[in-house]
Amino acid sequence: MYRTLIRCKLDYGSIVYNSAQKSTLKQLDIIHNAALRIALGAFCTSPIDSLNCESGEPSLADRRKYLTLSYASKISAYPNNPVHRHVFAKRFQETFNHRKQISLPFYERVNRILGELNLTLPETINPTEIITPPPWTIHIPSTILDLSHLKKSENHPLLLKKLFLETIKKFEKFQCIYTNASHSESGVGAAYTTIESFAKFQLPPFTTIFTAELIAICEALRHLNTKPTSNWIIVSDSLSAIQSLSQLYPTHPSLIEIKSELQISQKKNSNVQFLWCPSHIGIEGNEKADRLAREAASGDGSTYQITKSIHQDIKPALKKNLTLHWQQKWDTSNSKLFRVKPFVSPWKIIP
Repeated sequence: MYRTLIRCKLDYGSIVYNSAQKSTLKQLDIIHNAALRIALGAFCTSPIDSLNCESGEPSLADRRKYLTLSYASKISAYPNNPVHRHVFAKRFQETFNHRKQISLPFYERVNRILGELNLTLPETINPTEIITPPPWTIHIPSTILDLSHLKKSENHPLLLKKLFLETIKKFEKFQCIYTNASHSESGVGAAYTTIESFAKFQLPPFTTIFTAELIAICEALRHLNTKPTSNWIIVSDSLSAIQSLSQLYPTHPSLIEIKSELQISQKKNSNVQFLWCPSHIGIEGNEKADRLAREAASGDGSTYQITKSIHQDIKPALKKNLTLHWQQKWDTSNSKLFRVKPFVSPWKIIP
């Protein structure tokens, strides 16, 4: 209730009023702390750091840092936006250097937060540079999700593999192309493979697994659009990626690119369909694509490099880094609660 009714109002405009004096911003902390005490039933003498940790709710200062960096990462993807030059231009740098008592310019606040977290904003894809086909010119692709209702925990892998082979047998006249993605501590990778060829791509570290799966599908479409074969079936083990293909008005840059590639396939009279398959059950094409994606994530020498990130993917990474920073401060605290709850993440709900 606090997040829905109160915090949203405190968040509104925070990237602007965050330039206010610290003494002024502390007045908002009173509202934040009072709400947490009511929600937790805590005493008035309970330490603020303990309230934040027990509720899994960061301080308003950390919250404003996250919102500031999120806004900066979004604007960085739109260099033609009139706001971009005001956010990133250093017009007031000399003025601030001579008058330290004035409020920090926005770009200076962004740089200081990034320095505190030891981060740099990556180069992002400009969505306006991607040609978006009109939605009425392209058909919604055919997606086959016959096996999606079967849970791997309730069915033997051999049974799932048998059902998949029976499904794929219906497309004997189609050429299969398998896609996959991998996300690990070593990096992020995507790949596709056919009977004749394969390709793997190393992606920026901020890339989410959902985006990586979409990139694999997009690169597969680019590949098949260069081939004379007209019947293709793209097999992926990412249910969310395949389901997202049905969006009429996508905002994700990779989805927009997929729509553009599908329009090219449509003009060539190619029949492209998408099939979901369970992962790690011994399907040869899926296992090969998975291996290639893991090789790409680890930086294999024969891997194509994709350097630009998608600004939607930066937000989870920012939240993760701010949470780690919060955890480091909690590790050095002398709170008695630390012995009971050593992590700042919310309590796990026991079913």
